[in-house]
Amino acid sequence: MFPYVAAAMSALFAMGSLWMVCESFKWTESDSGYWICFFIAALAGILTAVLITKNIWVTVGILGAFGGVIAGVLLLDVIAALFAWGPTWFLWVLAVLGGIAGFFFAKKTGPTVVNLSTSFIGSYLFMRSLTIFFWPTHWPSEKDIINGDLATEEFGW
Repeated sequence: MFPYVAAAMSALFAMGSLWMVCESFKWTESDSGYWICFFIAALAGILTAVLITKNIWVTVGILGAFGGVIAGVLLLDVIAALFAWGPTWFLWVLAVLGGIAGFFFAKKTGPTVVNLSTSFIGSYLFMRSLTIFFWPTHWPSEKDIINGDLATEEFGW
């Protein structure tokens, strides 16, 4: 089942990344821009899923890249929480560098990256989903972090 699960995760990554690009450039503010970005992101996700199911080493490489991007975003979350600083350009620098490093690490040590990335990605996404539903007043969302809207007195720390 690994190729299919990895294909689904990679499709979500492709869709989410394109959606973040669209939101960063404010292309989703109009109705037509929103739907165009949605369909382009969905098409990229479908194409990514098809590619992933056909080649297992591409799957491992993209899983490593996804883990690296998530690690970069987590690093930005830590920096933003500690220093109340998190500009958009720094998010993209950390995400791209993390993705590149994760991809090359995955090509060198495949099974290790599969174990580390899946456990890291799963725990990170589980934690972020809990903070969205149960503690939205105490934890900043990615949107707040990306936009730099981090008044620490709002969160109580």
